[in-house]
Amino acid sequence: MYCKAGAPDQPHLQGASTMTPWTVVSRIAFLVAALGLLWLAPSTQAKAACADLPAPGVDWSGCDLSGADLSYADLDGANLSGTDLHGTYLTRANLSGADLNHANLRNADLRGATLIAADLSDADLHGAYLIAADLSESDLSGTDFKRAYLIAASLSDATRIDTFFSATETYDAFLSRAELSGAQLCDTTMPDGRVYNTDCVMPFE
Repeated sequence: MYCKAGAPDQPHLQGASTMTPWTVVSRIAFLVAALGLLWLAPSTQAKAACADLPAPGVDWSGCDLSGADLSYADLDGANLSGTDLHGTYLTRANLSGADLNHANLRNADLRGATLIAADLSDADLHGAYLIAADLSESDLSGTDFKRAYLIAASLSDATRIDTFFSATETYDAFLSRAELSGAQLCDTTMPDGRVYNTDCVMPFE
């Protein structure tokens, strides 16, 4: 007798399940949602940092804190790089070791503030009130002190002062061992009362 061969049996996969269209759509939606959360996470974190309360080591880099009252705040070691502190009240604030690189401190009130070993490189201190402030051991490379008030301020052991002083008041300022070799002085009143105009090569604002 002739026996017709049938189709070979399909192998049985234990645990295999049929994936429905609804299952596929659900999985795609889950992946899209997860990727969206990963994309939003950095911006959410950045916004939250600007709302953090004043504290040592706080990260306010790039934040807009212009006009805020931070008097007596302890901002030891804070990251204020590129922060807008225009007109901010920082009276007697502790900014020791803070990163103020490229910070905008125009017209800021820093009377009696402590900025020991702070990084003020390329910071804008145009018109700032630094009366009795302590900037000893700070990095002042490229710092703008035009029209700033440094009366009775301490710049002892400050490093790399290749900055521009114009119409700046430094009566009774303490400049012991401060490196002023690269500083540009224009209409600047020094601690001894003498006015220096050696670098008035262009109009200043």
